[in-house]
Amino acid sequence: MQKILIRVKGMQQQGGFTCVGCPEAVRQELAHLQGLVETHYLPEQDLFAVTFHPEVVKAEDILAAVWLAGKKQGREFIPEVIY
Repeated sequence: MQKILIRVKGMQQQGGFTCVGCPEAVRQELAHLQGLVETHYLPEQDLFAVTFHPEVVKAEDILAAVWLAGKKQGREFIPEVIY
């Protein structure tokens, strides 16, 4: 298993607060990926901790799913692996 931390630019509203439904939209989109073990949103750091099986799903697939979640919300999410 592998764990990565993802920061997502584009989830913030004016005033710097994360939009209410954005973290859940990302979690729901990631739930469609096979090989994903767990996803946690860390609101105090505004990060997602994602654990997955790299032999089944690649980090690039996870980032693409985050981007797609933004498109479905009418936003442009720009995911970045920071760890």
